[in-house]
Amino acid sequence: MALDSVSGDLTTGNYDLQTLINPINMSVKDDMGMTNYLGVLAYNRKSSAGRLTEQVIIDANPLTISDAYTLTVHQLDLSAIRTVSGALNIGVTGEQGSIETGMITGRLAIRVELPVAISAMDVPTAGKLRVLAQDNSCLFMTFDNGFMDIEVDTNGNGEIDDSMRVEWD
Repeated sequence: MALDSVSGDLTTGNYDLQTLINPINMSVKDDMGMTNYLGVLAYNRKSSAGRLTEQVIIDANPLTISDAYTLTVHQLDLSAIRTVSGALNIGVTGEQGSIETGMITGRLAIRVELPVAISAMDVPTAGKLRVLAQDNSCLFMTFDNGFMDIEVDTNGNGEIDDSMRVEWD
């Protein structure tokens, strides 16, 4: 891993850093088994006045994560902001990624419709994500104070065909 740039003072908590992690080629074993990571990603972090802003970018080279299944992240631009209180916001409207799994045919496009807000207790309180499949079917996940509403458009016509509300555990 190479640190591309650092500005500010790491000891005071006011800094900006950018790094490119290339190559990623590692394995992690835990109680669930072995997981392998292979690829490249850029990571940026800015710390200022008790607020951390982080960003992960995967573009030209995919990141593959494999265990019993394989997940390939072909493209990702995702940010997160954490405050001193512990609250966390994931994503900015319009940020997106493209993934591929061995469980379905083709890639899934994931887009942040509204940033996902997470409380200090790690419970999503607001936000909306859209997942679009190659056949134009679409899944929406809307987070609402500890609940997640899942809506599905099975044929890509813009009409919600099914929905369910689940409590976040």
